[in-house]
Amino acid sequence: DSERDGVLIDKSVVKDVRHKLLSKQTVAIKNLKDIIKRNGIVVSDINKMLNSSKQMSNFLFQVLKLKPVKKTDAGANSADQSVLEYYKDEVFCAILLEYRGLVKLLSTYVDGIDDALYDDGLLHTSFALHLTGTGRSSSSNPNLQNVPKRKNPFIRKMFVAPKNHLIMSFDYSGAEVRCMAMESKDRTLIKYIKEDYDMHHFWAKRIQEKSGRETKRTEGKSDFIFPSFYGASYKSIAENLSISESIIKRLQGELFEEFPGMKRWQEKVLKFYNENGYVESLFGRRRHAPLDYNQIINTPIQSLAFDFTLLSLIETCKKGYRMCWTIHDDNSYYIHENKVEDSYYEIKEVMTNWDFPFINVPLKVDCSIGENWFEMIDINEILKD
Repeated sequence: DSERDGVLIDKSVVKDVRHKLLSKQTVAIKNLKDIIKRNGIVVSDINKMLNSSKQMSNFLFQVLKLKPVKKTDAGANSADQSVLEYYKDEVFCAILLEYRGLVKLLSTYVDGIDDALYDDGLLHTSFALHLTGTGRSSSSNPNLQNVPKRKNPFIRKMFVAPKNHLIMSFDYSGAEVRCMAMESKDRTLIKYIKEDYDMHHFWAKRIQEKSGRETKRTEGKSDFIFPSFYGASYKSIAENLSISESIIKRLQGELFEEFPGMKRWQEKVLKFYNENGYVESLFGRRRHAPLDYNQIINTPIQSLAFDFTLLSLIETCKKGYRMCWTIHDDNSYYIHENKVEDSYYEIKEVMTNWDFPFINVPLKVDCSIGENWFEMIDINEILKD
């Protein structure tokens, strides 16, 4: 239904977005030129150099003296995206990554929008429910699930609500950690979720105490706790955090002493996979071999989280709501401005009040609303008025 109904795009905003992206590109190119010039290199065509893998390789490894980390099929030192990501803390590589990202955004979501619009002036993306290994949905032509949210989010301003309507987005809060609790039945994790205890803050501080390295709150979540729960080794976590392996190994041991049910669940899932050749979520969604260890562990969790999203989408659409898009743990709808409050409570009820027997922690949704996808505010700002 969403593919058929289409998404509304404000063409006047597309022009503004194009101007902003081109301006940011100009700044990035100037900064890259300055670095190249300071290193004694004269470039007649900067765009040609930036798009030449050979010239980039020479500059990175011969001029900047970076250590090669990867070879091409022909045996040369690679300067591809993964290498630039590896050296993202190097100023030149960081700016080059930013520049290439801007180029991709411009071609996909600005220049590409004109080609993607149908005769009705709407964007009719394609959603797929059976292409990703974890069971999540995917989107193409264009990929709405890759429209930036944190970096250059102003692109979202192009996506607007129809007249007398608003965009209302419902996002499952902490979806994966809640699904981890359902899958693992870890008593400590269940307790922390029910009490709204901030374990990520605790572990960020713990990492800082043991390593002497100042960390952000999010590092405890995205770079330590979740990777550990998803089966990442202490070696890979140590590399990502730039902390010694011995410290992370000790901390990971402490983590699983606090959450023994998670470790037992990981071992149970691995044993089941080895015996049966597939993994299975609590909803019965299966993913078959061959799978690596991380896929074995994360598939049941990610697929469970998305299936809650999908089931909610089905039920809300049965009630007559028009979906704009679905993105992983988020469902967004076009809501008439006179029905905001009633719609909020009805959709929230659908998304959080499931009665499946394996649910052992409350489901929670965050809701934001706005005239376009960029300028969204928390629903509570409206309801309190």
